[in-house]
Amino acid sequence: MPRRRRFSAEAAEVGGLSGAVARGAQVAGFAFAGWLALSIELAPGLGATPDLLFCVAAFWAIRRPRSAPAAAILALGLARDLLDGGPVGAGALGLLAATELLRAQGATLRRRSLLVEGVHVAAAATIAAGLPWLLVGLTLADTPLVADVARRIGLTAVGWLATVFALRGLLRLRSDVTPADGDQMFGKR
Repeated sequence: MPRRRRFSAEAAEVGGLSGAVARGAQVAGFAFAGWLALSIELAPGLGATPDLLFCVAAFWAIRRPRSAPAAAILALGLARDLLDGGPVGAGALGLLAATELLRAQGATLRRRSLLVEGVHVAAAATIAAGLPWLLVGLTLADTPLVADVARRIGLTAVGWLATVFALRGLLRLRSDVTPADGDQMFGKR
């Protein structure tokens, strides 16, 4: 029985038009997942929610970095800023900075355990939530309470773990890099 190859935009890039179509489909998948996360996050009556848009963007930036372009992340961040009523651009800048940091560390994080990856994502979530808070504070506007920002960071760290299991299970988005021996903590990635 022949081995079944996983199809990805990275593997299909040499395929010309089919590679471009595959990459476009993956970018569209990211945009749809981001918009869905944004819709859930901004739904009325939910109270405190994790930053689900960051969770989806972080997952995609680590596992499929070419499928989550910075322009799409920035556009989704600006859409959230506009829909949420916060300072336009501050949240998008924090989201972009945090996901680009994770994208730069993606090759290393894919070889590490889920626990180590989660610690890095929690640190990036702190940047994603802290940078807008700092920018708003520098303009002498009313800033959210530090306790509210800290609660959102904690909820985002837990929400990221749920996002990982949901996207890995539903979309079967896994890393193409196999973890190094002994670096695996929670089973196969």
